[in-house]
Amino acid sequence: MCEKLNVDEKIILKIYSESLAWSSQQSAELIC
Repeated sequence: MCEKLNVDEKIILKIYSESLAWSSQQSAELIC
């Protein structure tokens, strides 16, 4: 990962990865 990302892009990526982890966790709970 490049360190040339500006602050806004880093925040967006952080939120995106957290929401992705949350949604995959929710999906796993629904399947079980």
